[in-house]
Amino acid sequence: MTSDAARKMKRGKPYIAAALGVIAAVCMAGALHAQRTRSSLSAGEQRSAEKGLKDNRYFFYFIDSSISNGGTDEEKKIFREAVQRDIIAQLLYMKFLFSDSFQEIRKSQELLISLYRTSLKRDINDTTMILNRFAQNVIKSDTASARNYLRLGYREMSSGRIRLGMADNYRESLYSMRLYEYVAAIKKVHQGKRFAFFSILESTLPVGEASEFGYMNYKELHRAVGERAAAASGIVPPDEGAGLIARLNRLDGLNRKRLYYERRKRNEKAGEIAAEIEGLKKEIREIDEGLALKYGEYKEKKELYMLFHADSYYRTPEDKTLFDTIWEDPRLQEIKDFGEYLKKQ
Repeated sequence: MTSDAARKMKRGKPYIAAALGVIAAVCMAGALHAQRTRSSLSAGEQRSAEKGLKDNRYFFYFIDSSISNGGTDEEKKIFREAVQRDIIAQLLYMKFLFSDSFQEIRKSQELLISLYRTSLKRDINDTTMILNRFAQNVIKSDTASARNYLRLGYREMSSGRIRLGMADNYRESLYSMRLYEYVAAIKKVHQGKRFAFFSILESTLPVGEASEFGYMNYKELHRAVGERAAAASGIVPPDEGAGLIARLNRLDGLNRKRLYYERRKRNEKAGEIAAEIEGLKKEIREIDEGLALKYGEYKEKKELYMLFHADSYYRTPEDKTLFDTIWEDPRLQEIKDFGEYLKKQ
């Protein structure tokens, strides 16, 4: 090799090294880009799954009482599967299988959409039936507050029907958006039920007497619905229903008097009123039992109204709802895909 060739090779070595460095940098950048892409994708799936799980907790709350109180066997079966798939989604999320978790969330929400639609239609029919049943007696009572509550009940029920139609017309793939609209609809319909019961309760008060129903807690209001709604809604002859209502109003007046004397430490007078109250309670029980024996529909409607009232506050007669029962014994093996998910790491 000549000296000139050696000098040219020596001068070319830095260029070769630079070229190799550029190639290595490009390769490393490609690997890092692929890694960032996978990380970004995983983070996006995690956020979607996390939001879906939070949404489901909200969606289950608003449908739970309706299915527990009035759902058919088929609806309860669908509800069980929706809860099971939500539980599986939570397990997959904790195993960092975010994509699989999100797929189960979607399946759960698809089942919830069908439940919300059927449950809402039933609730709208029930609320309309209650309002129409109470309307005649409320108008006859000529009580302004009762009429106002009745008008509000019809307004909220109609608003719920409109929200139902809006949710039905959203794009089918927008599960979460549709369910939020169904929740808004079910809130409206349940509020309409509450107004219906307030209207019939107000209609039972003597003219000019101040109402205390708006200040009652849930238990007191629920008891008042059980005592008054069936008797005042035209199920029994007006004179028999009015007799029971009159005694209930007298009982409320005596309770206020007793409380007045107790606060002023006039225990003797309070004791006399307490004895009168017990006698009146016994008389009311006897009349109520007599109406139940004489008119079969009276007992049936009384229980139905109390169930509707509990449902309007998202409650059930029992302490445990269907959602609680499923969580106690989820039976996840009933879901076909659950065994496959267990094998994944």
